[in-house]
Amino acid sequence: MVIILTRQFDNNRHAVTIEDITTLNVRPAAAVIIRIVDTNRTAVTERVRLVTDRSSGELIGNGAFERHDDGISEFGVRIIERMNHVGMAVDCGHAGDRTMLDAFELSKKPVIISHGNCRALYTGYLRCVTDNAIRAMTETGGVMGINFISSMVKAHEPTTVDDVIDHFDHVTDLVGIEHVGIGSDMGIESNDFMPPDQLARMLAGMDAKYHVHHRAAVEHLDHSRRIYDLTEGLIRRKYTDEHIRLILGENWRRVLSEICTPIA
Repeated sequence: MVIILTRQFDNNRHAVTIEDITTLNVRPAAAVIIRIVDTNRTAVTERVRLVTDRSSGELIGNGAFERHDDGISEFGVRIIERMNHVGMAVDCGHAGDRTMLDAFELSKKPVIISHGNCRALYTGYLRCVTDNAIRAMTETGGVMGINFISSMVKAHEPTTVDDVIDHFDHVTDLVGIEHVGIGSDMGIESNDFMPPDQLARMLAGMDAKYHVHHRAAVEHLDHSRRIYDLTEGLIRRKYTDEHIRLILGENWRRVLSEICTPIA
């Protein structure tokens, strides 16, 4: 789940609507989104804006690395109904293939994939999303975020900005520019800035199913100004100014505005 908070230089306040975030974007302020992925301990309330399953089993549905993906549970059906009612986003960023398709069918509002890349470009990697699922997400009006984690971009290092833009290209060609955005899956900077010994221990401790690389993030997309490097790459790839604005945030603004309006 995601709770939308904000930090202002003069005082603190909550951003509870998309309009609040838009207002803060023209002030010396920052909107911070905190994502909690363990849905076994999720309370569905109006203050929480997003729920996502982990890559392992959950009460609501199954993650991408579960041996058997049984889809959305009966409990999950009721949770999705309640999420739609209060204006929470259903996020399939870690979901298994069947769980994703169930969520797309069950939700009465757009479903998002906050951070996932394209399995067509990384064959067999279960944390990446199939073309079938991307098309089904689009039918709900959803958006898929492309992430910058090296091991989710392609099987082998090095990974580059252009490799990441290949995933933007694929979604755009498949379903349209209106359904793709950024889902970097990291904070202000990546774990690559940790002391080398700590980074090595962290990567060594990851589940083998992730097939981690020696780097956590794609080179040149690991730092706090990575959006500038991505934008330069999109310009080189001949994306228009309008399309770049959609990728950098307008698609997310549109879909979250639709989702976060409670059903009367």
